[in-house]
Amino acid sequence: MLEAIRKRSASIVFKALMILLVLSFGVWGVADVFSPGMGGGTVATVGDTEITAQDYAIAFEREVNRVYAVTRGQLDPAQARALVVPEAVVQRMIARAVFDQQAATLGLAVSEDLVRRSILEDPSFRNPFGVFDRSVFENALAASGLSEGRYVQQVRADLARRHIDAAVRAGASAAKPLSDALFRHLYERRIAQVARIDQAPITGVPDPDDPAMRAFHTEQAELFTRPETRAVTALILNAADLAEEMAVSAEEVQLAYDDRVSEFTRPERRTVQQIVLDTRDAAVAARQRIAGGADLLTVAEEDAGLDAGAVNIGSVTREELPLELADAAFALPTGEVSEPIQSLLGWHLVKVLAIQDGRTAALEQVETRLRREIMMEKATDALFDLANSVEDALAGGMTLEEAGTHLNVPVRRIASLDAEGQDGEGTAVADLPEGFVDDAFATEEGMESTLQEAGTDTYYIVRTDAVTPPTLRPFETVRDQVEAAWRADEKAKKAQSMADQIADNAAGGEDFAAAAESVGADVTTTTAFSRASRAAVRELPDGLVDQLLAAAPGEIVTGAGDGAAFAARVAEVRAADPAAQATASDALSRRLAEAVEDDLILQMAGALRRRYPATINYDALNSGY
Repeated sequence: MLEAIRKRSASIVFKALMILLVLSFGVWGVADVFSPGMGGGTVATVGDTEITAQDYAIAFEREVNRVYAVTRGQLDPAQARALVVPEAVVQRMIARAVFDQQAATLGLAVSEDLVRRSILEDPSFRNPFGVFDRSVFENALAASGLSEGRYVQQVRADLARRHIDAAVRAGASAAKPLSDALFRHLYERRIAQVARIDQAPITGVPDPDDPAMRAFHTEQAELFTRPETRAVTALILNAADLAEEMAVSAEEVQLAYDDRVSEFTRPERRTVQQIVLDTRDAAVAARQRIAGGADLLTVAEEDAGLDAGAVNIGSVTREELPLELADAAFALPTGEVSEPIQSLLGWHLVKVLAIQDGRTAALEQVETRLRREIMMEKATDALFDLANSVEDALAGGMTLEEAGTHLNVPVRRIASLDAEGQDGEGTAVADLPEGFVDDAFATEEGMESTLQEAGTDTYYIVRTDAVTPPTLRPFETVRDQVEAAWRADEKAKKAQSMADQIADNAAGGEDFAAAAESVGADVTTTTAFSRASRAAVRELPDGLVDQLLAAAPGEIVTGAGDGAAFAARVAEVRAADPAAQATASDALSRRLAEAVEDDLILQMAGALRRRYPATINYDALNSGY
């Protein structure tokens, strides 16, 4: 429950919670942990612990808010709510409760001092000067719907769970022989000679006769098959189509401007430096040094022990500075240093490096934009009413055509539409709302979809008039395409035959480069590549690289891809030495150790879940969600 405001990677065994969630759904299943007979005030029980409906409701809403925040407003709260799975929320609560039960069983205690230090050291609660700020703390709690007491309880539980996590992970390591063997396998480097035979310039392909092309047309039918298409009729209601009909008065524009003037105002910004010292005398002395020509950064480092990161506040508005500093900073001319200013943090000296003047755009500069936006707002409101009228008309027995005529909405007919939004011949059908094609293909022939909403400014209803199943295009209509595909196929076969010839000749003792030259192919030599890093051979087909990594030194392999055939020989294999490559080897050992730790957590999670079985009240869980 802390993620929404703390976002700590160190928070309670995050991986373990996810593992528990997987176990809950994947190992134990969902149905077997539901019990409709529990009390309505309890969503779940975990051993001796109850998860109340109130706690669940808070967690559910917090998850909704998190989804809304992650999408940055692209989803409205209702849509975000629809994405949150109640079972997932309660399973996460159960996962935490399982560890809480174990912490209680072990008698783990967390001191008040440790809880206090954890909160004070949380970077989420620091002000721009890097100091814990109670107002930031209180605002964060309010945004997450937590009281201070409740948050403190959660921090305490979080710390106890981390003690368990640390105890399980302590001492976990990967066996040295395993780590070294895997390192040698992953970091062994190879160099290959590669002969590439491009298909496009290959000549000597004979002209195909009619029987050969007809056979190819049949054998490769998927290349020449028209996909399923549908003839559909639709009513598409769009706010943009209604906007031009919306009248907007000068008074409405002025009111909108007055309400939103902050949007058109760029506040004055100042690029500011500051030094914070313990006493006024120290601040006076530092200011005198700067006035005498000393560099502010030098004085900050020597007198206050501050580096450039602590001194350079950057470009800020008045509102972004603490009140004590704002007046002084925004009264100073460029380049001057303020008199000492006292705050709760100490004595400040402020210097302004640059000033960016503020300005407000005049009504005349934004009038066109405002008028258009007001028209769209009115159109969106009108669109909702129009959509209701369409539904009423259809419910009253009107056809789509009759409803369109009655409400003066154009009816759109699309003679051919495939599942990719094309017309069956490969041309995209223009101006289709999001989701339209899926609904057209989900609607049975002769039936209409329900009224659908696409975004905030479009509604539509689609009727499937006819369905044309996938059809092999007649040979005569695609003869040219068949011939082109046949020639490409023949060139591909010839290129592969040449690659096979290189491989056979080289395997028979002929020099690889000479074997390639005999069929007109040039040979290139790759830079070293490994299983851990294939970037040096990214231009080669993946299948060919896989073969090269599996082949013995000197072995020759062939493959095809990217309009070419390839023959390739493993020219050199360089063994990896864990001792000589200690940095990379140690990094791999650490990753393996983390994997061992995760395995241990997985095993513990399963054991704890069996020790403290969870039961979910299905009725309470879904009540109101």
